[in-house]
Amino acid sequence: MTHTLLSCLAGVLALTASAGETIFDFSKGKTFFNPSVPEQNRAVKTVLEKDGLRADYMKSARDTWPVINIGGDQLSKRNWTGYDNLVINVSNLSPEISPTLNVVIRSGGKLCSAGCWVRANSQNCLLVDLAKVAVKINPGEISMIQLAFNRPQKEFAVRFKSIELLKNRKSAPGDMISRVYDLRQELLKKGRGLQTYGNCRLETRNDGSIAVFTDRYQPGMDRWPGFQLTAKIDDALNNGDFSTKTHLVAELEELPGSHSLGIGLSFSDTDQKKFWHGFGSLNGGKVEMDRMIFDMGVDLKNIKSLGIGGTMPSFAYAYKINKLQLEFRPDEIQRGLIGKLNRLRREKLLPQDLERADRLLANLNDLYDKVKGEKALRKDIEAYINAVNSGRREVSAIQRKNGNLAMSAVVPSGEYGVGVADSMTSVFLEDAGYHVRGAEKAELEMAKNETESFQVVVAGMKKELKEVKVTVSELAGPDNGKIHSDVSVVGHARNKRPTYPAEYVGWYPDFLIEYQKTATVKPGENVPFWVRLRTPADAKPGIYHGTVTVSAAGVQPYSFPVQVKVYDFPLPAGSPLPSSNNFHMAAIRRLYKINDEQLWHKVSNDFIDRAAEYKITLDYLYRGPYTNLKGDGEYPALKRLNDKGELKSFCVVNSTVLPKYSAEVGNNPDHPEVGRLIERTRKHLEYWGAVAKKYGVWDKAYFYGFDEGRIDEVTNRVFGTVKKEYPALPVMTTAGIPDAQVKGIENIDIWVPTVPVYRKKQELVKELRRKNKQVWWYVCNFPRPPEPTLMLEVPAAVPRLLMGAMTQKYRPDGFLYWSIVSWMPRVRSGLGAVADGPRTNWNPATCNTDNEEGNLFVPGRDLKILPTIRIENFRDGVEDLWYYRMLEKLVKQAEGKSGFDKELLARSQKALTVPESLILSTDQYNTDPEALRSVRRELAECMEEMQKKLK
Repeated sequence: MTHTLLSCLAGVLALTASAGETIFDFSKGKTFFNPSVPEQNRAVKTVLEKDGLRADYMKSARDTWPVINIGGDQLSKRNWTGYDNLVINVSNLSPEISPTLNVVIRSGGKLCSAGCWVRANSQNCLLVDLAKVAVKINPGEISMIQLAFNRPQKEFAVRFKSIELLKNRKSAPGDMISRVYDLRQELLKKGRGLQTYGNCRLETRNDGSIAVFTDRYQPGMDRWPGFQLTAKIDDALNNGDFSTKTHLVAELEELPGSHSLGIGLSFSDTDQKKFWHGFGSLNGGKVEMDRMIFDMGVDLKNIKSLGIGGTMPSFAYAYKINKLQLEFRPDEIQRGLIGKLNRLRREKLLPQDLERADRLLANLNDLYDKVKGEKALRKDIEAYINAVNSGRREVSAIQRKNGNLAMSAVVPSGEYGVGVADSMTSVFLEDAGYHVRGAEKAELEMAKNETESFQVVVAGMKKELKEVKVTVSELAGPDNGKIHSDVSVVGHARNKRPTYPAEYVGWYPDFLIEYQKTATVKPGENVPFWVRLRTPADAKPGIYHGTVTVSAAGVQPYSFPVQVKVYDFPLPAGSPLPSSNNFHMAAIRRLYKINDEQLWHKVSNDFIDRAAEYKITLDYLYRGPYTNLKGDGEYPALKRLNDKGELKSFCVVNSTVLPKYSAEVGNNPDHPEVGRLIERTRKHLEYWGAVAKKYGVWDKAYFYGFDEGRIDEVTNRVFGTVKKEYPALPVMTTAGIPDAQVKGIENIDIWVPTVPVYRKKQELVKELRRKNKQVWWYVCNFPRPPEPTLMLEVPAAVPRLLMGAMTQKYRPDGFLYWSIVSWMPRVRSGLGAVADGPRTNWNPATCNTDNEEGNLFVPGRDLKILPTIRIENFRDGVEDLWYYRMLEKLVKQAEGKSGFDKELLARSQKALTVPESLILSTDQYNTDPEALRSVRRELAECMEEMQKKLK
């Protein structure tokens, strides 16, 4: 028979009196083995003890299942109807082995099974969801329970204690639900649902707060010390039902004199879907988490557990939990939908669809009035959340339908449709709606020496279109000026539901297949072609005209005009903002299997130059002091970038204690490994410093260390040594800085917090700058959207807003991104270059389940490395930043010039202030492309007028 694997809950419990009904006590009841299996083949020996049944499992090379059987006649209750969970209480006596226990339940010749993780060196409470059991067998007449570990690979021992049945409290539609559910109350209660593991201890302090203490890791100890709340045990985690909540919020504060490093929070459901949040190092201060959990792929009605812990802590640490709660925030989950509805209602819609949009908005407002208070009826909250979910789907459907109608209306034959979409729009191949207009005309505005793009969308109607192609004529302008273009099919990658907000799950527009010029368009598909234009640095200002033509086999072509306005100023080379990143060149070489050194030299240099076109210059952020001290390395390429005025910064060496030594080193600056690290660093700085000076780029170098770590005695010794021996070399770190007086701050020149930390700690940023420190910022997969990231599913405008208007508003001194190529999963798969599109075989899950995290390029065929849509918008954002910085220079000139046009000066000064309608904060911004383009237009017009008046 087929074994159906059910989800289960496993955790560590300090057992007290059971809140459930015990149906089997291992210290008193009878168990048996299969009599057909000889004793020597059972791979387990059992001993009855006063507090349970001890089972010693032996290493087994055979394909055996050491099974312990409990007959139905030994159960005090065989009819499980009306119960919610089966609970198996078991202690794992092994200090390190955490096996999976298979719980097999039999009834009437049928069976089902649940695989449950049994944590090492701990008491465990394993839950089996009886609702899922009832799908497979009759819960009214249980005939046997079997407990088995499959093929033990190492010896270990457990003690089985008891089996219980649980009934869980259920919420009714008429219950009043508070907006906030405070999990600290469950921690204070210290019920059976609270589990501690490793040497973690929770204490209630005099002020009513909760402190967490964990010992330093030593070999043989639990590697992941922390605590966990397990749902449904003593009603923990609201019996696993948080379907009326939308956000998870926490604030942790390090206790004085303590240390903390690498703390994370895990929140998961009974189907093993989960999300994880890394707090990093508290480093003497507070850290916050504010995560949307609504519509994130986690089943909030069936939550399994929530835990906070660390990994092999290098030292004992202690922190206080100031806040740990789930919240219902109707304003936030409706914000995006309201914006889409308002924009949708401004478009040309069918009358019935306009009425649908109006009804959606009115219904949402009515439901919001019922739930906006501190408490609301459960049924009203559920209705509101359902309305938001259904509203999103309905808006998308309206957009899709009306977009297709608009595109088909411009083609006389109606055999297909053609539309124009902004480069800041995600054009979805199927299903989902997006903003598109019928292709009657395409218009762009650009500076000289700038790149801009738009998308031509070909919509399939009733029949399949083959050999679909988009061509763009040369654009002609003043004095025979020309603008050239290139067209690429957009490649789509199939994503899976991530645990962060995503516009769409399915075939997602991801990258430009620059060598693919034709595609097949099936009925119902919307296939985007990316049109990229670049103006020469010496282009004549004025209006340029051209023609876009869409053709396909067996149909009449369709053409429409394209117009570009070129402003009378050129953009400088490179970026106004220094940056730090990591070129994982080894992954490129391995994927393409390049053994020839001459070929690799060409491929690597081509990619370096290509990345520079996107305002990203060569860097090896994570290159530690372990390289061969031979040759000139990448320095000829750095010189080439520097000579072109593109290089702003690069990492000469990264010195960080290796993870395998971190627990041993702890906070001991005199540990031998710290001394060895310093000596290696000296050798590398001496060698590569000389090479950098030889190529004239030493003034662009920085030293990096202790990535996302903490400032302590070890960092102080390493950084202090570097500053003493190389006082002019900037020292950069992403380690946590709690305040500007922290010991060792004198050895740090550049601090790089995450974007939201930078925003929230403006006083610290100002104080550090008063000490002549630079403060950059960085993005990664944490914190999650709506904070800006460069992951696949963020709205297409986000990378552009981040690098342009958001950077102008908050003024970081530089930008760091940890990786631009993450191809190792592809290398391991052996798949090589991506296939042609629009549907490709590219797997976007580059960082576990976080799609395209740390990856801005895709491997194409014939050694062609392809840009993503995100890097296209990243570059455009840097160019937007140039608009601001160039106008700033003109404003300064005008402010120093007597008699300058006051009205124009005031207008230009106002233009330099990023409007809140575009960027309210780093997590609230406007992704409507026209909102940004109108801001750019004002900046450009001010620059042109200022230039004229300053001549």
